[in-house]
Amino acid sequence: MRKKFFSALLLMTLAVPLTGALVSCSDYDDDISSLRDDVTSLKSQLETTKSDLEAQLTTIKGDFAAQIQAAVEGKADKSEVEELKVSLDAAESKLQAQIDAINEAIEGLDAGKINDAIETLAAVTGDVKDLKSDVDGIDQRLGTVEGNLKIQQDALAAFLKALESNGYENVDELIAAVKDAQSKIEEIQGDLANYNGDITDLKSRMEKAELALKTLDSTVAGLSGQIDALTAYIEKMLSGLVFAPDFYYGGIEAMEATTIHYAPITLANNSTLEKPTKDGETWAQAKTEAAYLTPDIVANYHMNPSYFDVTKIKSMRVVSDDKEYVEVGSTRAAESGPSVVEGSWLNSKDGMLSATINLDASKVKDDASHVTVLAVQACFNGEDGKDSVVTSDYAAVAKSTISNVVIADPVEPVNAFTDVTTCTIDGAHHIYLTAAKAIANQPTHNIVYNDPEGIDLTKLVQAHFIRNGAETEQAMDDVSKYGMKWEFAVSHYTAGNNETSESAHIYLKDNHAIACTVDASGKPQPGSQDRSSIGRLPMVRVTLVDTTKTENNIVAVGFIKLEIVKEADVPAEAIDVNFDGKGYDLSCTGYNQTLTWAQIEDQVLGKLNLSKDEFEKQYEIEKNNGVVQLYANTENGPAVATQYGKVEELKDAGGHTTNVLSWTVTANEICKAVWDVTKVAYKTGVNLETGVKFARKDGDITKPAVYVWFHTGTITTPTAALENSTKISNRWAATNGELGSGFAEVHDYVGAPNQDVLTFKLDLLSCFVGGKVSLTTTGSDAFKENLNYEYKFIITEANQKQVGLSGTKYRMSTSADGHLLFANAGQGTEIVAELDGSVVKYNETGAYAQDLLNAASHKDLAHTVTATVGIYVTNACDMPLPVENNTFDVKFLRPINVVGAEGVAFTDAIDGGNQADLYKLLTFTDWRDTWKEEFVKAPNAGYGVTSITPDIDNITTDMNNGTLGETLLSSITKDITFKKDANAGKAYGGVTFGQLVYENVGHVTSTFKVRVPLTVTYYWGEVKTSVDITVNATQGNKVARR
Repeated sequence: MRKKFFSALLLMTLAVPLTGALVSCSDYDDDISSLRDDVTSLKSQLETTKSDLEAQLTTIKGDFAAQIQAAVEGKADKSEVEELKVSLDAAESKLQAQIDAINEAIEGLDAGKINDAIETLAAVTGDVKDLKSDVDGIDQRLGTVEGNLKIQQDALAAFLKALESNGYENVDELIAAVKDAQSKIEEIQGDLANYNGDITDLKSRMEKAELALKTLDSTVAGLSGQIDALTAYIEKMLSGLVFAPDFYYGGIEAMEATTIHYAPITLANNSTLEKPTKDGETWAQAKTEAAYLTPDIVANYHMNPSYFDVTKIKSMRVVSDDKEYVEVGSTRAAESGPSVVEGSWLNSKDGMLSATINLDASKVKDDASHVTVLAVQACFNGEDGKDSVVTSDYAAVAKSTISNVVIADPVEPVNAFTDVTTCTIDGAHHIYLTAAKAIANQPTHNIVYNDPEGIDLTKLVQAHFIRNGAETEQAMDDVSKYGMKWEFAVSHYTAGNNETSESAHIYLKDNHAIACTVDASGKPQPGSQDRSSIGRLPMVRVTLVDTTKTENNIVAVGFIKLEIVKEADVPAEAIDVNFDGKGYDLSCTGYNQTLTWAQIEDQVLGKLNLSKDEFEKQYEIEKNNGVVQLYANTENGPAVATQYGKVEELKDAGGHTTNVLSWTVTANEICKAVWDVTKVAYKTGVNLETGVKFARKDGDITKPAVYVWFHTGTITTPTAALENSTKISNRWAATNGELGSGFAEVHDYVGAPNQDVLTFKLDLLSCFVGGKVSLTTTGSDAFKENLNYEYKFIITEANQKQVGLSGTKYRMSTSADGHLLFANAGQGTEIVAELDGSVVKYNETGAYAQDLLNAASHKDLAHTVTATVGIYVTNACDMPLPVENNTFDVKFLRPINVVGAEGVAFTDAIDGGNQADLYKLLTFTDWRDTWKEEFVKAPNAGYGVTSITPDIDNITTDMNNGTLGETLLSSITKDITFKKDANAGKAYGGVTFGQLVYENVGHVTSTFKVRVPLTVTYYWGEVKTSVDITVNATQGNKVARR
């Protein structure tokens, strides 16, 4: 439809220069010239638009390709990959349709029809010039022309209104209008070509021509405005929303749904301004985390185009589902019930659409089999969104639980916190939990007595928490995002025998604590400041409040003790001294950087302009319990830290000699610092830094402290790759392929009868050149000394669920060390395979293992039981060496295969029934596609085939128009039966398998077929197949037996 729309508009545009046609002969040549120029200009515009659209198409293809690749690499659900591909196809088709439309328009511009039309108009112009001289006095009858023009304009206005109300979708009428205009041009040309010299006839033709061309001109003028409006609409139309993930969850782009558990706190309010106590106020807390809150999710999406006006979005909604990781369930709303908060998208900026999503985080799926996914839809042109809807890509919702919420102080205190719980975030400290503890200890921050702004309390607090039971805490960047807010209040208490009310000397305004004086009754006087408040120790209560509940539960509480001081001394800016190392190659040997006397003298003493003796009298290195305190560089400046390594001050016995510093970091600590747990790889370009502080012995902050910073220099980390060239190609196969076809998998089999011990036992090293794993590596030689190789089972998405012969679906898992592979069904668990070093062993007697082994023949590799093995390498000090291409599959081939024999036939009405040896109903082959009768013998001479059992009850037939495999013989007749005679028949391979016997005790029959299910039992379990048997018509005179 859009293609025709653009083509029609293009043809209408060609008529634009005809305004005022047949009025002034001198204008005709200019009009035609202008027409040619317009065609050239329009073609140029179309070429430019085409280039823009093709660029958009290339960008969209690239963006979607990246998303699809990321989803595949992240082991995304198959349905998610398919959804991405569907979205790509839709976007590609949409842009391609526009490109095709422009191509057609450009072809039309280049076509001979337009040139012919222009030449015809030129000829018409010449004719009209001659005619005009003969009909100078002809009455133009403008009244009639204007009347007809009004009719055309009214029709066009109604038509344009219909277009607007239908959102540019109803274009059939427009095409019809264009065709009508074209026919008018042809009519004009025909009339002028048929002029016969009669002046009356000429007048009539002139009037018709002028009227038609004016109508056409007016139509085009109106449609030109419509083209401009449509172009502006298309340029500003939102065409795509691409999710910007917070992180990846199971390889899927994800957003976080958080549930915060807490024990509500109740304030006693028992130490007020009017009646303060010496121990301050108290509070009580529920014994268990009986409350919880679920903050809204803020999801961000890249908009295309990025400048789209979000106020044009009338409404937004969520489409969601709880999907299985491997098998996709039916589309339905997720149990968590997500919805977009009305109007939340209106604050979007910088090309990102931000939508607040409300859901019940407690119902987000986070089990081993399911994941909750959602997408948002932006709706236009109506509240119901029917006119236009743009849907984002799907993202996972990862469930997260937060507990142990506490209040911390991220700012370095003037006096150290004591008697508080340990904070695991560098540079932060938990604040005092009770008023009594804050009263008993030193103030942690100062307020200048005459500062009218006071101190911003929001900068002194930070919410810390534990996520998902982790050992270390995290900090909230903005508590409002978590459904909470800060509240501050003056906390009153008395000090000394005279019961001075310390906190009466401050007041709070806009979350600032400001010093003030008191009146004669001890009441604070906000706005009044003088030196009388200096030295007072006021206190502030901080509460973190749940805003999602009407009662505003208190989640956490703490107390900040302040001191009102005189004008603060301006602290001197600290001096930073940096010592850069020469780099380090990761190995089992640690790192050491010992400074020289010359470096200390040049970089430290020189910058302070102090002698050695002066420096040692004025400065000392900061220690904690006799150990040099380490520092880290943070956004807020140097902060106390615990890493990396240790620094020692090496003092020289000689009084005139220079003391130096030595920094040592163990190899394991460096390895931990450069190892990326999430990527299971080493980081690159890491340069570790540790600092120490030389502080003034006299505490004079007007003199600079000195921070000495050590740097390792770039740490070189190793890499390794398992090249396919190190594998014996004849022992490897492509995925589900034959040996020699690739390097994705190896095949394990039991061996050949009479040649091997028949058992599943494969040494993986036998598949590598030289019987060993050879790696291509980078990094230091010291790291690669005495490498250790470990072989582990791993679970991949492709092999996580496998189906046995019985139809049972098994969920595969591994032991913690990866040396055992388990199959799980219901409440049962059984070992399927084990790894003993590099040797893979299959559990040949386990029920689950046999069910999986016999599910498919050795030729049906896609359904053959599969284990994935990874090769993991560490060095002599247990540092991991990441290996690229380190995983592959092991396929355990079923030892034997049986299929129904061809051409098996019974004949009705034979005395004593018709029978056949059961082994003759089957064709045997082994995993090598060969067979001998002796192979039925017990291992190791054969495969231990012990019985062949027909499933009599499930024999099917085509009798009476039945269907083999569906129609049970017993449902058609009870007169025709089959049975097994276990003792009859010849021995095969030394085993008597019995015979299948056919009997008909009823009426004459014509030829029919039956399908008999057969189960073959052998050493490694059972194999099932079936045989089709033709029962020929009753013999002789076809008289039924009685």
